[in-house]
Amino acid sequence: MKRFEDFSSKDVKKASPDPALAQSLVGRAERSMEAALMINIKPVLTAEAFEKVYESLRQLLDAILALDGYKSYSHVASIAYLQRFSEFTEETIARLDNARLKRNDSTYYARDIMVDETKEFIKLYNTVKPLLLTIISRKLSSLQNKDD
Repeated sequence: MKRFEDFSSKDVKKASPDPALAQSLVGRAERSMEAALMINIKPVLTAEAFEKVYESLRQLLDAILALDGYKSYSHVASIAYLQRFSEFTEETIARLDNARLKRNDSTYYARDIMVDETKEFIKLYNTVKPLLLTIISRKLSSLQNKDD
């Protein structure tokens, strides 16, 4: 996977750290995941559930970027940013990127997503979410301490 630093200014913009945006994105991520879990996972709705889980993941990634003063216009760049954190192995990052590809195929090419794929992605999400929330919390605390 391409390194975050190698993305162009078209893909990632430098900005000021934005704790309010980050907190809002965390709230949206929670609501997106709630919506995903409310969708009854039937073959006809599996893609919608998968896409909602992915949306929640992307919102958490964007919250981290907002706290570090970035705005990403690239899903790949948002996932690549995780390379900066020791909590994430290359294997986990590759699995998240694979989920991005599945979501793209579903969204843009109407590819079906199987129930098992969605269940596996929900398991992955439930594994990485606490790590992402810990990073977000740590960064929020750090920014608040700078303001004091």
